[in-house]
Parts: sequence; C-alpha cells; structure tokens
Amino acid sequence: NTVHADYASAAETIAKPHNAVLLVLLLICVFYHVVLGLQVVIEDYIQHEGLKHFAMLVMKFIAILFAASAIFSVLRIAFMPAAAGG
Repeated sequence: NTVHADYASAAETIAKPHNAVLLVLLLICVFYHVVLGLQVVIEDYIQHEGLKHFAMLVMKFIAILFAASAIFSVLRIAFMPAAAGG
C-alpha cells in the first residue's frame, strides 16, 4: 500500500533512474505552468508597466529558485539515497 509509505520507500522509488527522470520532467512542466499562469495574472491586473516588469522578474526568479531546489532534491535522492535518508 503506497498511501502509508514511509520516507525510505519513497526515496527507494525516486532512486530508480526512470522515476527520477520522470519526476524531474514533471517538476519542469509544473513550474513552467505556474510561470505561465502567474504571468497572465500579472499582465491582467497590474497596470503600471514598470511594476509589471518588476513583478514578472521577481516571479520568474522565485519560480526558478523553487524549481531548482525541487530538482536538486530529487537528484540528491536519486544519486545518494543513503545520504538523503538522514
């Protein structure tokens, strides 16, 4: 039963190369989707051009930061499952 799986079994699943690759691709798609959605919100609701560009820059920076952090975490588990286990 995977619903009540512990961290060790999740790390074991992520450590399989095909699962790690698919998870990284999913993360890239999810964060790209987030950026596209927030871009539309910013374009629609912020009227001042300077503030709009600043908000887009900050939003994209934060999205890249979070995406890189998530991908780094997956790769750390994939390549060092024993070290990631704590």
